[in-house]
Amino acid sequence: MDQVDVKNIVSILPVFGIDASDKDEALTQMIKALKHRDYITDETGFKDDIYHREKEMATYIGHGIGLPHSQSKYVIHPTVVVGRLNQPIVWSGDDQVTLVFMIAVPREARGNLHLKILANLSRMLIHDDFREQLATASPEQVIAMMDRHMVRSNVNG
Repeated sequence: MDQVDVKNIVSILPVFGIDASDKDEALTQMIKALKHRDYITDETGFKDDIYHREKEMATYIGHGIGLPHSQSKYVIHPTVVVGRLNQPIVWSGDDQVTLVFMIAVPREARGNLHLKILANLSRMLIHDDFREQLATASPEQVIAMMDRHMVRSNVNG
């Protein structure tokens, strides 16, 4: 089985300045950015898949971060959308977020790619300094930070 750099097959798409009053508005803006880059084929279909996953288990992970994710037939290219909101929004229950990491992976992706991306993000987001840098970094800096912290993973098996 080949070893492949996750960072070489997953795009990072920063979407900053999200002006949303609720979760739905934030997700809609992030999904529009995916469609604009042609990383998904259908906004409504992908959004339905994201919400299906949200119904199974809330994706608030603490520290003001939401982590919605889906393996979807509407995804063309594996992507992590890094959404930075202008103001906190309610994510679930009393939990509010200012950062959202949306993982979009094609349904047919091999080797549990979505789980490997989740593991990479979890390793990054446990560090206070990493989260603090994300709050003020430019889009280019966020891409560089995430590329630096993505680790080699076997994505083919």
